[in-house]
Amino acid sequence: MKKTIYKLFQICILCNVLILCIVHSKVYAQQNIKVTLDKYIEKFIKEQNIPGASVAIVHHKDVFFTKTWGITGESEKKVTSKTPFAIGSISKSLTALAIVKLIEDKKIKLEDSVQQHLPWFKVKDNQSASNITIQHLLTHSSGMSTYEGLALSDKQSKTTTAIKENVMKLSNVTLTAPPGQKYQYSNANYLVLGALIEEVSKETYSTYMEKQIFQPLRMNGAAANSEESYKKGYLTGYQSWFGIPRKSTVSYDNGGTPYGYITANLEDMIQFIKFLNHQEHTQFLNKDSMDLYLSPLYKIDSAKYYGFGLRTTNINGNEKMVWHSGSTPDSHAEIFILNETGWGCCDFNE
Repeated sequence: MKKTIYKLFQICILCNVLILCIVHSKVYAQQNIKVTLDKYIEKFIKEQNIPGASVAIVHHKDVFFTKTWGITGESEKKVTSKTPFAIGSISKSLTALAIVKLIEDKKIKLEDSVQQHLPWFKVKDNQSASNITIQHLLTHSSGMSTYEGLALSDKQSKTTTAIKENVMKLSNVTLTAPPGQKYQYSNANYLVLGALIEEVSKETYSTYMEKQIFQPLRMNGAAANSEESYKKGYLTGYQSWFGIPRKSTVSYDNGGTPYGYITANLEDMIQFIKFLNHQEHTQFLNKDSMDLYLSPLYKIDSAKYYGFGLRTTNINGNEKMVWHSGSTPDSHAEIFILNETGWGCCDFNE
């Protein structure tokens, strides 16, 4: 509960900052906002005993504000803009982008059944399994529950076949709703999408993400397996023990990469924000594919939608916030964009 309140509070702070930036567009006002923001976040970090953090605010192609604080890892290495953090469930946004790329390349279709590409994929009721489509997985409407996703999470697996091995463990899962009927946020959905990417591309998830997503988007510090993550500088972070940070004993989970263990640094996420805001890498997807990627596929309530690993929330008239948050046992991350006004923000902390 404390973690949830903390994350919501943090998102609220950054949203308010963006609104201020939008209203006060003159240079002198922007400079005042930067100074205020710097002081406010530094005060917040000290009060919350956060060992390390990094924040970036982007407007169109320009980086409006960027700052790093503190340390990370056993060696207490100083956090910089090149320090990788585990981005948690923002990994889903990148996994979904890989799915859109496969759709654009005409290797899969949104309405394809999962078993069309993964004939070995099963749940307890095989008839139900045959009805699960790629779109159901993307929108968390497959019928697999939140609990079933958590049961497979954070296992610290090291093998290169961990994604497929975890998907095969779903064979005893009972769906809690028919596919397409109910939204239930579950890591299990994106775990299966990771296996599907491997099967269709004939490459490991990590290799496909590196070649088809990270390199084209110039996310040079991003990685999607333990070996590459540690090679690019990832260090395990800190966990809170009654409000006191303790060095984490949790390590990277290869089996959890598609839904929660991609690592990336601040510079990588700035590139991703620019892509989401149609400011960079505009040739990466064609217009129809980009529109599809940002489309709100599943309506959760009157103001909230879930799409391709991205949440969409109506916040102010025509303004929509496209966003996602993420956490692992020792890190937290948020990213959001306001397409109408061209603002975007990301932050990491431990």
